[in-house]
Amino acid sequence: MSSTALKLAQLLATRRTPEAGYEAVAGAGANTESTALAALALGDAEACEWLLARQRPDGAWPLGDAVPEPSWASSWALIALAQAGAGAEPLAHGADWLVAREGWRPSLLARTIGALTGQRRRIEHDLALRGWPWHEGAASWCEPTASALLALRQLSTRIATPGASERALAGERLLWNRMCVGGGWNYGNRRVLGETIPPYPDTTALVLLALHGSARREEIAHSFAALERLLVAHASSLALALAALAHELHGRDPEPLRRALRERIERRGPPSETRAVAFSLLALDGGAARLSVPT
Repeated sequence: MSSTALKLAQLLATRRTPEAGYEAVAGAGANTESTALAALALGDAEACEWLLARQRPDGAWPLGDAVPEPSWASSWALIALAQAGAGAEPLAHGADWLVAREGWRPSLLARTIGALTGQRRRIEHDLALRGWPWHEGAASWCEPTASALLALRQLSTRIATPGASERALAGERLLWNRMCVGGGWNYGNRRVLGETIPPYPDTTALVLLALHGSARREEIAHSFAALERLLVAHASSLALALAALAHELHGRDPEPLRRALRERIERRGPPSETRAVAFSLLALDGGAARLSVPT
């Protein structure tokens, strides 16, 4: 482990609560996403026990004890538990919930009226596609769809879940439909009211990470080119870490991005959020294999 990676691991350890959960930032209280990503980066078995103890009866995970509703963080909990070798029952229960969950979609009647009145032209994406939302009752967005897609693809190597393959394909179709003009992704809209919406570096890298193994090479190449341009001006630690992981999973050279990430951390210090710290540690310490799926 490099000195930079060791520094990140030590910082993560300071975010660990006595119950083995992890805080998003110091003093914030443990939550599911931070605990799952820290467990994934550190191989913390007790953190996985913390996750197992908080799985809801419906198979999902809340973001935290103070917010009991099911959340997007369920995907990261499933990924962490699958990598830790958790038993089939909690994984299957979580996968069933993930297959059934989808973002809000307008009814067929509403979509038809929107097409006839021209309202659909204001937001240029297919409203019938099924992705995943951040929380209950919300529309589908790129980041929760990417993490859910990655979770279902990883779980396919461990358990058989009815409808999982079809659900993963539906999520992938949504991501391709939301790809920005010229490649890359933002939170969810490629164009609004005729205006092109630019991609974001961290979202683009996360979606590319989830889409590794895709046969759509031209779109993948356009999106990596967009990511390279974005990182010139917006190279946060999180974006560099996710970009390095995406490069490695797609068979591209991640070392220039790892070097840029190490230099940024040494110059400016580690990122403040546990999410960014965990992804940075995964990128610098050979963690891409923990996010890999069969192709």
